[in-house]
Amino acid sequence: MIVGITYSHQQLLNLISRLGIGCYVTKRGIPSRSSGYIRWETQANGFAHRGNHILLVSSQFIEVRNINTGQIAQVIEDIDIRLMYPGYSTSDRDDRVLVAIRGNKKEDSVTERVVELVETVEYVSHSAVSNVSDIWDEWDMQ
Repeated sequence: MIVGITYSHQQLLNLISRLGIGCYVTKRGIPSRSSGYIRWETQANGFAHRGNHILLVSSQFIEVRNINTGQIAQVIEDIDIRLMYPGYSTSDRDDRVLVAIRGNKKEDSVTERVVELVETVEYVSHSAVSNVSDIWDEWDMQ
């Protein structure tokens, strides 16, 4: 059963299967021999496509994969995860992806957390770092 279809590099379509595999096909539906198949770590119940990444959501994991290579970028593990809002399958990184995660059990109820998945990027400082020894000069600690 197909969960979804996304676009990837070289105008190929990425078919996301509930059976735990994905494959790249041409727009005519013919599997691309150069790309092969991608084995998911879990059975995907839903997905979201953001930029160069695809997020595969199952009840126990969220797999973040590079859509062009299929390599895992990150795995988020929790209990009873459900995709609430996948947003639109665009390259817009500002579009929200919302998941619900089962929280703690209270006496007669169960709480749930609604979590927005946001891409994190490495911060690179462009300013020079001051010399650490200058900080201690006023204390005469040399």
